[in-house]
Amino acid sequence: MCGIVYIKTNGTPAAPKVWSRYLLQKTRGQQGYGFIALKDGVMMAYERAETEAEIYKLLKDRQESEIIFHHRFPTSTPNYAEVAHPIHITAPILKYDYYFVHNGMVHNDDEMKKEHESLGIRYSTICEEVMMVGRKKKQVVKSCFNDSEALGIDLALAIENNQASLTSESSAAFIILQVEKNAKKAVGLFFGRNLMPLIWHKTEDTFSLASESGVEAGKFVGDNIPANILQGFLYAEGKTIEKPLKILSYQVGYQTPRTTIHTVPTYDSLDTMFEEYDDLCEDLKKANRLLAQAREAGDEKIIEACLDEIDDLRVRVLEIEHMGFAVA
Repeated sequence: MCGIVYIKTNGTPAAPKVWSRYLLQKTRGQQGYGFIALKDGVMMAYERAETEAEIYKLLKDRQESEIIFHHRFPTSTPNYAEVAHPIHITAPILKYDYYFVHNGMVHNDDEMKKEHESLGIRYSTICEEVMMVGRKKKQVVKSCFNDSEALGIDLALAIENNQASLTSESSAAFIILQVEKNAKKAVGLFFGRNLMPLIWHKTEDTFSLASESGVEAGKFVGDNIPANILQGFLYAEGKTIEKPLKILSYQVGYQTPRTTIHTVPTYDSLDTMFEEYDDLCEDLKKANRLLAQAREAGDEKIIEACLDEIDDLRVRVLEIEHMGFAVA
């Protein structure tokens, strides 16, 4: 689970409004943060951090009028600042560079990574999760990457090739900033979603996008942007963008290679649902670590059990995403 906040004002600092919106939706993630601050379409800051205190220190005095902010509960990597969002995407095959924030999970990320690497694209979020063996020796538990990077690269390719659909399978809400290569000048800002929420709201002096509704005069404000539509604008031209973009997604009860889920759970409250979601994500990380150890040891029985558990956990995570976050 992740949270997205985008604020663009008519000239006043965006940071206080970004922080206020974050506080409204902070239960979506408090383990990994990042933001980009822009002034007149030029990137002035690109920061990432592991804790709320660290990111607040970096954000609180920013004077820019436009900020893209992300906070997360990591599911595919440990909480390392270097793999947090916004994710920087650059490759020789791309005309522009991109900075990407995403709420959701990508379900064919390994396949997409292989496809992208065949095009000469190198992932920037690859990291190693390590554990201590004794006092000094470190053992690599697994090599991993942020699954959101697969969707970000897929989206960058679709934007540049004017494609109407993606090959990534994801529950998604996203914002992607397009910038000139080897420069900080923004070219375009694009956003979209399929199942996950992305709430827009506009006042006389502010345009906002966020994972949850804002509050004004004690009332919730904002509406979900349309699903499967790529929207945005070009900085230099002031031109708005709106065109179809199909984002593939699993449906609740889908058939995995190993498991079929037929029932959808019910919850007494949103708090209960979010608590179970956090627990499932933590269990998923543990199962992946155990799988890596079993593969290293060549224990086929444990490998088989881990794969069954991972499939079941991913389906249960999907059920909550489809059921709960679409309502948020």
